[in-house]
Amino acid sequence: MKYKNELNQLLSAVPFIRIEADIDAATKRAQVDNYLSKIHQAMIEAARKSDIIPRKMNHPKKYWCPDLTRARDTKRFWWLLWNGTGRPRRGEVFNCYKHVKKTVQKVVTAMHL
Repeated sequence: MKYKNELNQLLSAVPFIRIEADIDAATKRAQVDNYLSKIHQAMIEAARKSDIIPRKMNHPKKYWCPDLTRARDTKRFWWLLWNGTGRPRRGEVFNCYKHVKKTVQKVVTAMHL
């Protein structure tokens, strides 16, 4: 409810967009992008004021990339599977988990260089 009230208040301050028919497409696109940006900022500000967004946010490391995200998610999957099967010390689940761990470490090392 607090978010809704904040959002209504902030969106009422955003003026309606007026696009003239005689301007070029690039200018129209810029006006629409600017309008959507104002709406987006209002939504974020309303969430921040209503304590939906945490005040302190952790930012990713400078070397973080989509490859690391995929590797991390794959490692989590295999860890959950390995952990769920009783943490075996041999077999295919163990081998896959160890291989994924090594792959993640290689990707992290490559990103640091």
